[in-house]
Amino acid sequence: MDANGGYGRKQAVRIMDAAGDCDVRWFEEPVSSDDLTGLRAVRDAVRPDVTAGEYGGDLTYFRRCARQARSTACRPTPPGAAGSPNGCASPPSPPRITWSSPRTAQVRIEQMFFDGTLDPTGGRVRPDPTAAGNGLTLRRDVAERYRQADR
Repeated sequence: MDANGGYGRKQAVRIMDAAGDCDVRWFEEPVSSDDLTGLRAVRDAVRPDVTAGEYGGDLTYFRRCARQARSTACRPTPPGAAGSPNGCASPPSPPRITWSSPRTAQVRIEQMFFDGTLDPTGGRVRPDPTAAGNGLTLRRDVAERYRQADR
């Protein structure tokens, strides 16, 4: 379940209490991914795993998250555990990959700009074990067509 940072701390906990019969196991970004203290509070109060950090875009963000992870505010995602680079607040449980519908712009853009995208048909994906990182390689020739001049 992905809340896209849409709840306050207490509201996120109430939502999970109400969803108790739904067997929710993954609660992505219940509060803003910048609210690491709030993520910890939600994580400590609900049964599903809590994760966030996919919007982290620089080393400063991930360093802050890693510092918080050592103080139990979040737990870093294992390498290759997410389709997008979820970096913070995921549980120490087995890796998961979140997936968007093939009809979304996000998936179409990924397929257009990257080699190595995976097909989740059948409920399983198998990243190339010989590929570096998450296995995606930028199609520089395609990306160059959309490059904006430095301003």
